[in-house]
Amino acid sequence: MRILDFAYYALALVPISLAACTAPQIPMNIPGANSEHVSRQRLSSSNNILYVAGSNYVAMFSYPALSPIGTISPGYTLGIGCADNPTGFIYFTANPNSGSPRLDQYVIGGTTKVGGIQPAKRSTIVGCAADPTTGNLAVLYTNSNSSYVRVFRPGSKKGTKYSQTLVNTLYSSTYDGAGNLFVEGWTGSGATSLIELPASSSQFIGISVAGLEQGQLQWDGTDICARVAADHQRGISPTIQRIQISGSSGEIIGTTTLKRGYRGTWIQGGTALSGEFGSHKSQNVLFYNYPAGGRPYQTFGPVGETVEEMIVTGPSSGD
Repeated sequence: MRILDFAYYALALVPISLAACTAPQIPMNIPGANSEHVSRQRLSSSNNILYVAGSNYVAMFSYPALSPIGTISPGYTLGIGCADNPTGFIYFTANPNSGSPRLDQYVIGGTTKVGGIQPAKRSTIVGCAADPTTGNLAVLYTNSNSSYVRVFRPGSKKGTKYSQTLVNTLYSSTYDGAGNLFVEGWTGSGATSLIELPASSSQFIGISVAGLEQGQLQWDGTDICARVAADHQRGISPTIQRIQISGSSGEIIGTTTLKRGYRGTWIQGGTALSGEFGSHKSQNVLFYNYPAGGRPYQTFGPVGETVEEMIVTGPSSGD
């Protein structure tokens, strides 16, 4: 039996204590921020890296110290896709000023694009997930006729295609610690559905979960998670639906609520992160005890951009 948790990114660094209620404005013109050598040095430390994606750039901070490292500013919008910790790369869904959305590849801690994956003909890339056991990269594609997954081995430019007809549109995905791929999507009726590609199989199977909501899937080191975004017009905060799975069926066994949160939720060990709700607070990151949730115990920011997505790379992080 598996338990799946569901919920809907200067050369001298100055440590910022989590004991402080609010951190100072983060300087974006950081000396050395565009140096791949400096960024790679960060990887030799024990700290993970917190990526915070906004509309214009992605800000990087050491984690948990929250010291500024640098920014990624390609001149077009980036959305965090996934981090492939075994291979040392992070991927962003990119919407360039011309052409179709694609997947851009960066060295973890780096600020310059080093590669990527172009969309297949007449298809759009909507997300990705990295297998922690192999370093394989699963890329989600959708078009007017079908939605499918291609899995790329490390260093390969040609992925293996896995077709499926269980859902019409793929939405998000993650691998668990055993190399099983989980994908969430929408059926023809608009209902949210969960499917799985077992590590030992080439065929997707459906998992029936009553009351499942649209969310971003994530492996947190122990469980599969889906982070459900807030709907403040309806008075709903971000939530984490916890679901117990047995075979091809699942049951929601609990819900974690993140008060004052909004979007970009991420789970890192016993901590949940979320962007804060409110036009004058939207550049703040909130920290919660997980899975308890409730009110945040810490506020960090402003980070210089409205928080859209977040991810923490390194040990105990997922996709």
